[in-house]
Amino acid sequence: GLAGRLGVAVPGTAAGVAAALDAVAREGLGVLVPFCWNTGETRPEAGSGSLVLPPPAARPGPIPPPLTHGERYKRDIREVGTSRYRVH
Repeated sequence: GLAGRLGVAVPGTAAGVAAALDAVAREGLGVLVPFCWNTGETRPEAGSGSLVLPPPAARPGPIPPPLTHGERYKRDIREVGTSRYRVH
């Protein structure tokens, strides 16, 4: 449809072009077709899984912020000591 609106001649019918594209995608992608080429297929399952309930003692806690360069420098100085830590 897009090629026709742009005035580009496409050999064959739209269904034929779609079938050709589908064949090329299936040949090139193999088993990854359901993940990369939307054809309405269902994805094959890799196995069965189950959800596990956390123990009752589990509580949410704070997540420490990521270390910046300055915080990493301060941490290293605390671990090694300032008398033996030099910046080059």
